Amino acid sequence: MLSIVKNIPQGQEAKEVHVVAIQLGVLVMAFISDALGTAPYAGVVLLGLAIPGGPPLGAAVVHKTEYLVSQLPMPMFFFYVGDDHYHVLIDEQAFTQIVLSMLGMTMIATPLLRFSYSPKIRLGASTKRPRFRSIQSMPSNFETFRILCCFHNQESIRNLITLLEASYPTQASPICTYVVHAVELMGRAAPLLVPHNKLKRTNTPTHQMIQAFENYSDNSEGQVTIHAYDMIAPYKSMHNTIIRLAEDKVVPLIILPFHDHQGMVDLTLIASIRQFNINVQTNSPCTVGILVDRDLSSRLRLTSSSFNVAVIFIGGADDREVLAYAARISGNPTVGMTVFRIILRGKLGGGNQEEEIEAKLDQSLVDEFKLGNIGNDCVNWYDIEVDDGAQVMSAIKKLQGDYDLVMVGRRHVEMSLRDEEMAVFMEHPELGVIGDMLSSLDFCDGMVNVLVMQESRGLGCGAFRSDSARVS
Repeated sequence: MLSIVKNIPQGQEAKEVHVVAIQLGVLVMAFISDALGTAPYAGVVLLGLAIPGGPPLGAAVVHKTEYLVSQLPMPMFFFYVGDDHYHVLIDEQAFTQIVLSMLGMTMIATPLLRFSYSPKIRLGASTKRPRFRSIQSMPSNFETFRILCCFHNQESIRNLITLLEASYPTQASPICTYVVHAVELMGRAAPLLVPHNKLKRTNTPTHQMIQAFENYSDNSEGQVTIHAYDMIAPYKSMHNTIIRLAEDKVVPLIILPFHDHQGMVDLTLIASIRQFNINVQTNSPCTVGILVDRDLSSRLRLTSSSFNVAVIFIGGADDREVLAYAARISGNPTVGMTVFRIILRGKLGGGNQEEEIEAKLDQSLVDEFKLGNIGNDCVNWYDIEVDDGAQVMSAIKKLQGDYDLVMVGRRHVEMSLRDEEMAVFMEHPELGVIGDMLSSLDFCDGMVNVLVMQESRGLGCGAFRSDSARVS
């Protein structure tokens, strides 16, 4: 086993011949064990213990054989062990007791673990430093802007770097970025999250992707610090690791790449990655942004004259986070920004108490943004009045332009713009009603990049919850 692992180039998977050799080794070990007078499976267990867990060998064996073994040989093993014609160290009564006990333990332990373990129950917050939950909650005297970026492959790196540069790192307000390369856990007993520099590998694909962030940090005009991590975990629980890291590092913003088409990642992983994004949205204690890259060739590229950002502000907690982030980006002299505020005429006269509070919070942030950009020729502001949700959608569709990035909140209090009301018409619920439309072919021919942001707290006024999005 050590010889096989040694001959596999770092960063590459085990070859097919290695997996076949191990499968043949199972038969050989079973034959040797039986010839020595012990149970045939004793040697097989020893062979399994000799296989190093995780990539490159253990993961390859699990990936190529797990489904077949669990669906065919394992049921046949239990069937033949229980057959009177198969002589074994147990009788029919003992076999029945073993099977029933395994079934009972599974039926009892699984729901107990599911209901007793909650990722939301974590260690108490430290009193030595502030715990920021959103971009808006950051005090003005807080110098470092922390961002956590998660990526699955190299195609997402360029756009993440461009977004970091657009966030305007300066000496007075530097950016500290925690970049995490997420890899699906296979052939390993426990999840793993380690700083990348502790792995001491220089020729792996992961190192090359991390090196792209390091090169950006070295060449950035502003001050950017990169802290890189490698994360190996199952997709169903991967969000727990990201959330704990965000809490530990006091991160107000998590950026996740969006995948829904061929060419970015393996088609079999798209549903898992989308569900991972939804899990982060649902459980995150801070703001989550999903970056939709619709053109891999040249669109999202920061230059002195061609990077244009559009911001759509309708109102609500999520849109306020968008505007707070836009306020930071607007200070970048190489970024042109256009803000479209959609105003519903029916809401101008006020509403219930919760709606009035939301409206006051919206107006307060709008006034702060305008005041901070007085004299900024790179920022344009337009107010668009509409009567209902249908006119909102129509007005946004008409905002065709040469935009490199469009920013919008995921959730909105307006009844006709809620996920529950529009779920039937949405292809990607995790992007929300507006975000789903902006990322479709109906807007700028599907060639615009979109950043959909969601604040951690739930919305008032009976708005839908973040866990309303599910991947079937």
